[in-house]
Amino acid sequence: MAKFTFKLGNMCRIAAVQRINHPYPGLFSYIRASPANASHSLIHAQHYRPWMKKALFWAALYNLIWGALVVLFPNAWFDLLQVPRPNYPELWQCIGMIVGVYGIGYWIASHAPLRHWPIVLVGFLGKVFGPIGYLHGVWQGSWPVQFGWLNLTNDLIWLVPFFLILRAAWRQHIEENDVQKLEVQQALAHASTPSGSSLLELSKNRLCY
Repeated sequence: MAKFTFKLGNMCRIAAVQRINHPYPGLFSYIRASPANASHSLIHAQHYRPWMKKALFWAALYNLIWGALVVLFPNAWFDLLQVPRPNYPELWQCIGMIVGVYGIGYWIASHAPLRHWPIVLVGFLGKVFGPIGYLHGVWQGSWPVQFGWLNLTNDLIWLVPFFLILRAAWRQHIEENDVQKLEVQQALAHASTPSGSSLLELSKNRLCY
């Protein structure tokens, strides 16, 4: 027998179906013919912009180059900004390694910016907290003011594009959820029971268990 698990509420969701000969073929034929992929592709096209891929690509390239330079020449930035060299350059090289690894993440995210929004989110948070840490260090007198140029190129110039990508990903997520709810309701409306009632009607009457 078909086994359905329903969650009663605003609508009845199908959680599991197990049967070879389905007693409600209308439901399964509708699901197979449902244009879900087309709907999601259309939503993605509405929110995706070509500049997103380019922005993440350039962010990846910048991070990889900057990280490699810091690892290979840890004292270069300090000499350029006329700041005393650190006592432990290995820590600065470690920062360069982390920045370079971020670059690999951005390169991966550039292939599908809205799908890989968690990578963008991690990078965005780093670019928010980086300037905050810089200001705190300057306020305490433990961090040279000259390093503000690094905050500009490492963090600040990327805040707007990263934020816009995250906002687009969030809006896409909301719209896709709305489409999925509508598709489930439409599928239930097309599925008829032996009594002639649709599963959607039964769910509204709280007659499905």
